[in-house]
Amino acid sequence: MLSKFRRRCGDQRRGSATIELAVCLPMLFVLVFGVIEVGRALEVFQVLTTAVREGGRFGATDKQGFVEEGESTNDKIVADVTNYLEASGIPTGLADVEILSIPDSGGTPVPFDFEDPNNHLKNFQVKVSIPYSSVSQCPPQVLAYFAPTEIIVAQSTFRNYHK
Repeated sequence: MLSKFRRRCGDQRRGSATIELAVCLPMLFVLVFGVIEVGRALEVFQVLTTAVREGGRFGATDKQGFVEEGESTNDKIVADVTNYLEASGIPTGLADVEILSIPDSGGTPVPFDFEDPNNHLKNFQVKVSIPYSSVSQCPPQVLAYFAPTEIIVAQSTFRNYHK
């Protein structure tokens, strides 16, 4: 009697594991790929932050002997940040590197010029922004649905100690 009952119950549950897998698998894929994309966004943000620090550190230190003839300090910092991004595998075609002054009164930041002697001991900010779509590993059709215009931004503030 017991074996007959087990057989009948088993016949009724045949295929239920397949249906459960079909229901759960898409959710599992979305979860796994979402974690991968968040990890990629954090990785890119960390690379941008490090690139900003490297460029800003150069701007805050003695630049004598490091800037070639005919090249401005601003150009050198932008080139250094861009080179760091390229070396880290970040495409720089859409990356925007800015060097801005920090106004004392909280106004709108304007481009910072290292060649201006009035900017000695003034604060400046190095800022890098890049569209997430250019660094994502997600297909563009899916990314356009979830994050169409997201931009990753890293910035840091320094003081110009050397003329």
